[in-house]
Amino acid sequence: MTCDKCSHCRRVAERLRNPKVKVPRKPRPPKPVEPFRTCLNCNVEKKIDDYSKTTNSNSRSVSYRKTCKKCIIIKQRDYMKAYHKKYYVSQKRPRDENGKIIDDIETIEPEKNNI
Repeated sequence: MTCDKCSHCRRVAERLRNPKVKVPRKPRPPKPVEPFRTCLNCNVEKKIDDYSKTTNSNSRSVSYRKTCKKCIIIKQRDYMKAYHKKYYVSQKRPRDENGKIIDDIETIEPEKNNI
C-alpha cells in the first residue's frame, strides 16, 4: 500500500509506473552551524571563524577542527623546535684532555681512581 503523503511512497509509485525514469529526491536543508565552539586544548569558547575547515577522508563533507588556529600554530611551532634540536643542532662530541675530538669511543681508556 502506498500513500501520497510520504516521499518514499511517491518514488516507489513512480518507479512502478515507469521503471526507466529516475525520480529525484528532495534536497535536505543544510545543518545549522554552531556559532561558538570550545577548543580542546585551551578550553576557551570561541567563534566558529577561529577554527580551520577540514575534509574528512571518509566523506566529502566539510567540517571544522576541534582545536582553534592559535593552538594549532603553537603545536606546530613546538614540534619544529624539537625537530630542529634533534636533527640540526650539533651534538657535543667527546674530547680528550687537550680538547681534541675523539673519533673512536672504544679507544678511550677509563679513568682510574687513585685511592
